[in-house]
Amino acid sequence: VSTNSVLNIIGEDFKNFSANAIVENAGTVLWNSPVLRADQTGLAFHNLPSGLFEVQSNAFNFHSENSPDFRPVFLNEGIIRKSEGAFTSIGNLAFTNNGTVDIQTGELRFWSGLTSTGLFTGNGIVELHGPVFGTLNGDNFVFKSDFLQGEFTLNGTLNWTGGIFDAGLTVSTNSVLNIIGEDFKNFSTNAIVENAGTIVWNSPSLRADQTGL
Repeated sequence: VSTNSVLNIIGEDFKNFSANAIVENAGTVLWNSPVLRADQTGLAFHNLPSGLFEVQSNAFNFHSENSPDFRPVFLNEGIIRKSEGAFTSIGNLAFTNNGTVDIQTGELRFWSGLTSTGLFTGNGIVELHGPVFGTLNGDNFVFKSDFLQGEFTLNGTLNWTGGIFDAGLTVSTNSVLNIIGEDFKNFSTNAIVENAGTIVWNSPSLRADQTGL
């Protein structure tokens, strides 16, 4: 998709990227359709530095039914903007953000983790699951169910309200990890938190299962 060009993904029918499909976007992709499924084992969607990928409606699901070892790749180097709708789910994709994810409203749920060196902006929520790597730059991250794994640095704010923490986390200077909510919190065997910022603990129970640091 060239600069100043537009790909509209619209209509109620499910959309499928087949095994050989690749989209390189230097223009604009507008996504206003309920389900977008990718079946590749490599790069499926590349949002280039000049590209805008905009989510414009509710209850989207961008996912793959491949096994975890053969997931398609979504690489963002431009801007992904969620401008409408309550939530969007990204599941079983290898998602890498080296640009900006601008969540203006609702929630963006990463069910299969992500890798990021870029920015997360806007008033919306970024819900984390699975393995997370790199640096999370932003103030609206939340972990509230399942497992959080990987190894990452927090530059901003993360609210841990539920789930099992099994990651290596560095809380950088001027960043905040809030451990909040009534659900019990669990550090699993691989969890390590290195804190150079602030941790606020306002939750009834915090359990650690490690044998070392």
